[in-house]
Amino acid sequence: MSGGQSNSSFRFRLGTSRETATRTERVLATARFFLASASLAVTFLAPTEPRQYVNTVYLLLAAYFLWSTFVLATVQTNPLCSRRFQLTIHGVDLLWPAFISLLTQGPGSPFYTFFIFVLIAAACRWGFWGTLASSVGTVLFLLAEAGLVSSSPAESPHPFQGEFGLHTVIMRSVYLLMIGLLVGYLGEDQRQLRLESSAVAGLLSQVMRRSSLAGAMQTALDGVWGLFRATRVVLALRQAGTDRAVVWEARPRSNPNGFRLSSVETEASQQEAFFFDSPYS
Repeated sequence: MSGGQSNSSFRFRLGTSRETATRTERVLATARFFLASASLAVTFLAPTEPRQYVNTVYLLLAAYFLWSTFVLATVQTNPLCSRRFQLTIHGVDLLWPAFISLLTQGPGSPFYTFFIFVLIAAACRWGFWGTLASSVGTVLFLLAEAGLVSSSPAESPHPFQGEFGLHTVIMRSVYLLMIGLLVGYLGEDQRQLRLESSAVAGLLSQVMRRSSLAGAMQTALDGVWGLFRATRVVLALRQAGTDRAVVWEARPRSNPNGFRLSSVETEASQQEAFFFDSPYS
């Protein structure tokens, strides 16, 4: 029997690593670039209403295209993306459709769909709760737009003008919340799988660096302990070509940062509890 002390370098908590965040930002940056390019091209072919703000909309779309190009170049050259960088990009993505839609009929703007990209991006970055918060933010922006547009007289030169009904605002707000819940749920599931795969890969890498069997077992059990926040970890090994099998077990010590590691050789009659044929083999 031997003791094991938890080592923070082998602790695999499910948290978004900077490498994972960078890969996510590169995918989103590519999608943002194509979205900005398509929006600029479509608006050039079919100008939006009201007509007096077409040139302003062109300039805003061109600025968004340049912004998306800058972000794409940044994430391709920057090896690591910080959380502050993610929040900054997400904030711009959230403010952008809210601002340009004010010049294109408010809540009835065709650029309303840009909010959906914001929700998809939040789902990829932070899963369910981040997407839910973003969907609430988009609804608040939509309601604020409705208030600005409705308070601007039709004969006024004020740019915040448009035609919409209360029913349209309510329905679009509900759609955004529903889309946020849906993509948030799907994004949380995919994020969990991605983080677990990354954690398992890191655990295997740490185990392979150990030179002794006892050290490898301690590293493996410590990683599983942290990954699943377990109260007990059991690992059974059987020597190929023989009936010899060893069961390693980790139990918590009184010290919350450590665990007790033990091993025992099992008899052949007891091995059925640990070893069995897989139905997929």
